[in-house]
Amino acid sequence: MAWKTRSTRSKRILKGTKALTVAAAVWITVVTGPLSAQPKNKNQNRPVIATAIPDFISNPTQVTITGSDFGASKPVVMLDGSPLNVTTFTTSAVTALLPPKLAPGSYLLTLTNTQTAGIGNAAEFDLTLGDVGPVGPQGPQGPAGPQGTQGPQGPAGPQGPQGPQGPQGDPGPSDLFVTRTISSGDLSGGQDVVSLSVPAGNYLITTSMMGIFTDGDNQRLDCSYNTSPPSGITGEGTSTRSNIDESPHSISFQEAATFSSSTVITLHCGGFKTFANHVVLTAFKVGTCHSDQGENCGVF
Repeated sequence: MAWKTRSTRSKRILKGTKALTVAAAVWITVVTGPLSAQPKNKNQNRPVIATAIPDFISNPTQVTITGSDFGASKPVVMLDGSPLNVTTFTTSAVTALLPPKLAPGSYLLTLTNTQTAGIGNAAEFDLTLGDVGPVGPQGPQGPAGPQGTQGPQGPAGPQGPQGPQGPQGDPGPSDLFVTRTISSGDLSGGQDVVSLSVPAGNYLITTSMMGIFTDGDNQRLDCSYNTSPPSGITGEGTSTRSNIDESPHSISFQEAATFSSSTVITLHCGGFKTFANHVVLTAFKVGTCHSDQGENCGVF
């Protein structure tokens, strides 16, 4: 639907109004004499129609007229010279009922301000009625606009909940700690043979040596681990020799332990007229220790 403002008829009415005004002024001058001049706005209280929108959904069909200077009293609304029933009105909006079964076409809509009735107090408007056409095809997408400036940084959000524990990682690199001595000297009174300092961790501890017996009688060589600070490991290695066996004895033993802090591992040996030669003390650090005592290697 489209709407157009009509002005031709208004111009003819205005010309007639000017002629009547001049004649009335002359007659008043002759009969009564000159009057004091009073300026008047020609457009004062003249209604103006801005829009006229029909509503075909309502029953009966109605038209809503908006504009200005419609007057405080009910205006007269006509469509091609036929009066319409005004249902609501204000000084700037009027609703009137349209006749039923109006054919599509262009109609002259007239609104008269009845509060200041007279020539020049009517507004005209071309009201076009017709069927709504089909929806047209969608137009092409317009080009993207320029990127706006970056806004200020927002406040930090609340801390999220703690996530589940992830899978266990791969074991870290292993460390090997070794100390050795060629000969311990006479172990008759018992003595510390070698010591090894290691950091906290899980360890496999091994010892190997050659036991030497110099007395002709049966003798015994005993070795064990001590730690500082003290721990539960006590690994022991024992070898005996009879008086008919004069060859060196190979001795080896091992332990496993978990140290919570740096620890010194000491090999202590003793035996009457015995010697420990080619002693090797080894501590092999591992990532995880799996034992019957859980992840603490404890003592085997």
